[in-house]
Amino acid sequence: MVDLFDPRLEYCGPGRMKPIRPRRVAFDPATGRSLVVQTGGKLNDPVTQTFRERWTFYLRDRGGRLLEKSSCEVRLRWTYRWEMRHLLELCGFRPLACYGDFLMGPPAYGREQVWVAETR
Repeated sequence: MVDLFDPRLEYCGPGRMKPIRPRRVAFDPATGRSLVVQTGGKLNDPVTQTFRERWTFYLRDRGGRLLEKSSCEVRLRWTYRWEMRHLLELCGFRPLACYGDFLMGPPAYGREQVWVAETR
């Protein structure tokens, strides 16, 4: 099983992109802590189908007080569905299914690519 994002072309143009507003990505109801991520400084290279950007993580307590902050540079490559199918086959796998989410929804532009494959 492989989980990828299906690229939205408006975010894949050359050069720098505007930061995306912070969003909560995880919440622990037992402790009330939340993890917020903010991305910024995205730099795209459409020729290599790659981008890099700075991700900053904020861990906050139940009252919103900052407990910890960390950041890193993330480098990713986007892959189109037809390309991923071809790559799986080139590597000796047989694609069984591609879904648009983990609930086995149909593949769709701009959603996830959840591939299920087996070795030949």
